[in-house]
Amino acid sequence: MNVEEVRETLGDYLIRERESRNITTEDLARATHLSVHFIEALEHNDFSRFSQKESIPGFLKLYARHLPLNYEGVLKRYQLENERILKQLVQKELPLSRDYGSPVTQARGSRWPAGQLGRWIIPSACAVMAVAISLSIYLAPEKAQPPVVPSSAKFYSTAQDLQKPQPAPIQPNPVDADYPASSTPLPEKPAVPASAEPLMPLEKPPAPATVSETEKVVVVGNRDSKRYHLPGMKYYNEVKAYHRVLFDSEEEALKAGYYRARE
Repeated sequence: MNVEEVRETLGDYLIRERESRNITTEDLARATHLSVHFIEALEHNDFSRFSQKESIPGFLKLYARHLPLNYEGVLKRYQLENERILKQLVQKELPLSRDYGSPVTQARGSRWPAGQLGRWIIPSACAVMAVAISLSIYLAPEKAQPPVVPSSAKFYSTAQDLQKPQPAPIQPNPVDADYPASSTPLPEKPAVPASAEPLMPLEKPPAPATVSETEKVVVVGNRDSKRYHLPGMKYYNEVKAYHRVLFDSEEEALKAGYYRARE
């Protein structure tokens, strides 16, 4: 594969070879049993349209067999095109790193001259020192006051008051103790009679039986490969849910544009 062939994308190569043989995408779709949607995706390098990436080499093999083309060369072009797309995605996602250690960046970062910088540093330092001194004076604890010693005259009068006899406490009247305070008993609450029989929960009526949807299915189609499977075939139950299309008959599947799969 020369340099010109490498520069040419896979889609450009497929379009050039198909048009040189006067084959339309509709003719190619009928011959290969591939949808026009997938053929256009291959020719425009839009591999994101395929839900299963592993099926792309098989589609390319059908494409190359009909024209005919060298399948190994087509597969090599697909691998190179896929690597190129991945590199473009990585370059878009990675942010551009800035070199802060380069002399150009350092020269751009120093915008303030040395004299102008010193003119602002000295007043700022003085202001910070003044604020620190003010806070230290404002938050300093007050000086401890000396304890107050009572005078001798006040102490002498207090001692005399303690020496005076104290009056006896008043005793309660014994007559009043013979008559205790009357108390009326509180009325008792009537007992709540227990229910004779517990309430039984209501039973829900049984749900009506429904017919399983799988019993109605006769033909299973694959939306991705445009092929259908009959009961008993190998991949009848292996078609994924997001690719599955159900038909009532084989004629209905053929009318929808599907082809019978191989065993």
